Amino acid sequence: MQLMGIISDTHDERDYLAHALRVFDNYGVESILHCGDIEEPETIEMLSDWQCRVVFGNRDFERDALAEALNEIGATHARNALDFEWAGLRFFVTHGDDRKLLTDAIESQNYDVVCSGHTHVFATGTEGKTLVVNPGAIKFGSFVIIDDKKNVLHNPD
Repeated sequence: MQLMGIISDTHDERDYLAHALRVFDNYGVESILHCGDIEEPETIEMLSDWQCRVVFGNRDFERDALAEALNEIGATHARNALDFEWAGLRFFVTHGDDRKLLTDAIESQNYDVVCSGHTHVFATGTEGKTLVVNPGAIKFGSFVIIDDKKNVLHNPD
């Protein structure tokens, strides 16, 4: 079974991020998806042990510096959205501040999983074949692990 950690809205809350990363390590998470609002490039260094995919959020003002830090750890990143396959599942990821972009991705039914952040509130549900996941804000201790069968664990210990 393959596992991915999904986080969002870290807002430089490195203690909460460190906790989530310890949990990810204990579960054997192989990759991490960040749904935006990192804020400072120093936070990126904490993700260096995992394969990472990152979209920028509305509070990521230092995008050039963040992109440089992400390149240094070999992370895939995009300004607005990512579309990728992982474990046979097609993902779409955006921060969530562009509601039309998010809604269009969900309604398209082209994706197995659509992820976003922005609201700081954990939410998951299914629309048609698409699992929709918002991990909540790491700055409030909220994160998820998803497996290759689309099962979601919220704040596992």
